[in-house]
Amino acid sequence: MPNQLRSGVKRAINVACDGSDLRVQVHMETLPENHEIYGHELMKPLVPLFSDTVKEFADVLVGALFSVQFSKVCVGVDLPQCVEKWQNHVQCTLDTNKFEETEYSRTLRTNDCSYLVSRRRKRCTNCTKYLDAMKKREERRDPDGVVHPQTRDDFLSPHRLRTKLQHKQKTIRAQALKIGRLKERLNKILKTEAVPVDEELSNELKTSMKDAPAFVKIFWEQQQKAHAVQGASGMKWHPLLIRWALHVKSISSSAYSAMRDSGFIKLPSERTLYEYSHANPAKEGIQHSVIKRLAGVALKNLSEFFTYFVLMFDEMYIFRNVVYNKGTGEIVGYANLDSVEEELRQLENQLGEESLKEDSAPVAKTMLTYMSRNIGGKDHGVVACFPTGVLTKEILHSRTWDVIEALELAGIKVILLVADGHPVNIAFIYMHKPLTILPSGVIFDTLNIYSLDRPLYFMTDLPHLLKTIRNCFSNSGAHKNTRMLMKNSEHITWKTIIACYKSEEAEVLKCCHKLTPQNVFLNSYSVMKVSLAAQVMSRTVALYIRDVLKLNRPETIKFILLVNDWFDCMNGKYKGQDIVERNPNLAIYNDENDKRFDFLFSFLQYLDEWKAEVEATNIPKEEKQKRILSHQTLDGIERTTHGFVATLKYTLGKRRTIEVKKKDQTVHMKEGYILGRTLQQDEEEHYFSRQRGMGGGNVHPSVPQFLQHQTVMEAHGNLGMKRARGNTEGVARTIDVDAPVEKRKKVNRKLDLSENWD
Repeated sequence: MPNQLRSGVKRAINVACDGSDLRVQVHMETLPENHEIYGHELMKPLVPLFSDTVKEFADVLVGALFSVQFSKVCVGVDLPQCVEKWQNHVQCTLDTNKFEETEYSRTLRTNDCSYLVSRRRKRCTNCTKYLDAMKKREERRDPDGVVHPQTRDDFLSPHRLRTKLQHKQKTIRAQALKIGRLKERLNKILKTEAVPVDEELSNELKTSMKDAPAFVKIFWEQQQKAHAVQGASGMKWHPLLIRWALHVKSISSSAYSAMRDSGFIKLPSERTLYEYSHANPAKEGIQHSVIKRLAGVALKNLSEFFTYFVLMFDEMYIFRNVVYNKGTGEIVGYANLDSVEEELRQLENQLGEESLKEDSAPVAKTMLTYMSRNIGGKDHGVVACFPTGVLTKEILHSRTWDVIEALELAGIKVILLVADGHPVNIAFIYMHKPLTILPSGVIFDTLNIYSLDRPLYFMTDLPHLLKTIRNCFSNSGAHKNTRMLMKNSEHITWKTIIACYKSEEAEVLKCCHKLTPQNVFLNSYSVMKVSLAAQVMSRTVALYIRDVLKLNRPETIKFILLVNDWFDCMNGKYKGQDIVERNPNLAIYNDENDKRFDFLFSFLQYLDEWKAEVEATNIPKEEKQKRILSHQTLDGIERTTHGFVATLKYTLGKRRTIEVKKKDQTVHMKEGYILGRTLQQDEEEHYFSRQRGMGGGNVHPSVPQFLQHQTVMEAHGNLGMKRARGNTEGVARTIDVDAPVEKRKKVNRKLDLSENWD
């Protein structure tokens, strides 16, 4: 390739055809041989270009292109005072940004600048050291300058630290004087305007509020304050009341108006709620405000363990219509396509001899939603939502890695991807190169391209797998009759479950109370309910078959017990559940060598033995497939088991040791724990349930309604999470009474009188 570059080329790669040399150039500067880019994992060894090595030579170019593409250009030393006096900095050169970089306009670069850095960094090591030195020099030159209140004390000089402390002391004295004046005024008002209350009423008021929850106390205080103020403008509402009012209004606007107009209680006006519900513009794509909130909470902890998050995604059907956005005037409702997806769509239409109508994107019929949850905490939020027409694995791949990039750049470490068993989701997983090669070919891990020292694991949603296991079981000798499960010469059929139900159908008091007509005689609705599947694949049913009916079905009993224990090991929902329900499988995970990991792998061994037994039979292939669970279900079980265990072992190993005092003794223990249900899509199912519930009778909101609901639910916080309806159990959360609510910022629009209106 030619050595000379055209003016304006930001980055270039020079490769010798004989495979002797490869050089990367940035801003027409050749990077040295010891640069870290040449040690990138995607950089492959050079090969000479011959007719039989074209593919290997192309792989080298592709790897080099990806390495350079996923790197950023160092922004250099961009201090304004340094750039203005760049002549004084002999160790640097002035970069006027003639290559039109978006990260800076003018900057200084050290003579040994690395130019290329990873996406997680802003500038190279040499420029960072020089920038820190310049900041300290400016601080020494201006010892009396204003100190930002958030500046760390160890960054300040002794003189500026003393000035900061003096300012704080002055503020504290002023606040103490103000509090004293307010106390005097309050005592004066109590002496002149207070009304005495008899002892009986006083005792009732004290006892009624003594054991009340914090929410009730705040509500009562706010009602007293609202009735005491003269006008509505004088009332400053507590954030908890704002969030609760937004929640009630989102369920029924007319009911909220009726409550306000009744006069029984005081509530914020709809105009006040509008300022909070529209704090952030409702728009599709990545929700940067939610990512910022999650990152802020995660980075407050000093432990790396709390920075790991689970990313789950799923689709929700929406109402297919195209409307105008009242705020911006743009048309909303189309599926967003990037440049590559648009070119592919046009190519498909041309190959299919179909003409594009006005060259517009298709109308969205689903909303692809991404939710992220802290693996060691309770923080979660919808971080992205994309209107989608027909979802393909290529579109899913592009969207997912865009979301992961935004999370990683914010400091959120994505360790696990969770999705249901939809064929598109499975095809998306198989687009990745595995780090661990399994004999079955199932992929459960890959390399995180935004953090090359960290893996990314995959899991199929556990409740979805339980439903598919139950559905295969239910179609064995019953219902669709598409299977006839057999293990060790014993048929595992649904007729056994029907026999259990029939045996107690006429009884009032039942031993096997979990079996009902809904979960025994399945229809198109009941096959989708997770709770009905869990009731059948339970220990209660297995023990009833063995101990009460005394049926000779050892393989059926073993199958149900193994599925029940396998599901319980990954389904703990709160700390102490194992003690309350007397089931050790529901305990928290706080040990990297938990014994339950061995049981999970033993369940995979049980399925492998089942598959080997079926393969050994001399029957047609179609009959072999009927004697075992579907291959999609088996792959999902293997992926979920390996992904679950690997994720827990990796993240639990990142915990730090802390000191805890117990009975006058100091005990050293690892902080944090993980609940099995954290790695499921229940939170996203609850989110979809709330989305449908906020639409009243319209369970399929349009794109603008979906996005507006998302903004309002973000303001709700942890209120209104428990819902009786839905495909998963309701989540009871502790209400955070002090959580703030973001309000829309006011913009002062000045009238421009310079125009001539004549």
